[in-house]
Amino acid sequence: MIGTLVALAALSQGRQVVGITPVTFDVAYLPGQREIVVGAKPYRDTVMAIQYSGESAPLSGGGRIQAPVWEEHAEGYVRWSLQPSDLDGIKCLLLKTEGITKPKFHGVQVMVQAIRNYWLTSEGQILKQFDLQSDPLGARAATSIFHEDSVDIEVTEGKDTRKTTLYPGDAMSRIQSQFKPMMQGTKVEMDEKRFAVFNPFRGGYDEYTVKRSGRFAGPYMQIPFKGESFDIVGPKAKQRAFVSEEGDLVKVELPKNRFLVLTTAPASRETPYWTVPAKGGG
Repeated sequence: MIGTLVALAALSQGRQVVGITPVTFDVAYLPGQREIVVGAKPYRDTVMAIQYSGESAPLSGGGRIQAPVWEEHAEGYVRWSLQPSDLDGIKCLLLKTEGITKPKFHGVQVMVQAIRNYWLTSEGQILKQFDLQSDPLGARAATSIFHEDSVDIEVTEGKDTRKTTLYPGDAMSRIQSQFKPMMQGTKVEMDEKRFAVFNPFRGGYDEYTVKRSGRFAGPYMQIPFKGESFDIVGPKAKQRAFVSEEGDLVKVELPKNRFLVLTTAPASRETPYWTVPAKGGG
């Protein structure tokens, strides 16, 4: 364990260690699926757990192979809010998103963090974007200012800071479609849309497609929900987001048996004490 901690410390300082295989850490999951579907509608500070649910690998020993068992455990959380704000004296909306995962590196639990904040118009147009990524190897941050046909970027990584201006061309319309609403209450206004997420660290963007996948209805945390599910397909993986008719993000299916799950009643059902409605007549 001490050797692992020494290796992590050396890697975080950018030093090569003999016998240590170069490692990378997956960027932490981020929320924002709700806003992709319903648009820039204010929402109170909300936390969802990142949960693993699946069968453990079979174990062998003593001449026997033990059957796999169902396993569930938390691996981190996501947090977000969408509230009125201002940018250089201009009224806007601030979407704050954060994700933290805690993977294990040679048996030692480490922390990986991602933050992405958007300053938006009431129509969901992006004015400014801030990104922060942090893991045991270091941290990097970027600020992106959006204009009609260009993006001014400032990236800081370690002691280095670089500035540049990019011209996304036709992709700018897809970047600005990320928060174009697909659903208003019980009405689905778009069954499908394409959008792009700006990546300041690469100086480019990632393309996504969102498709309505069906209706859902049923209890969750003993709370009845109805709504629509949407498949969000990106360059590496697919997510399925479940959004209620009230505009709450109820659940997200992530890759590799991971899920975003509610830990408390969502905004539309928030009461001092949630009670299950009584069955039967008066």
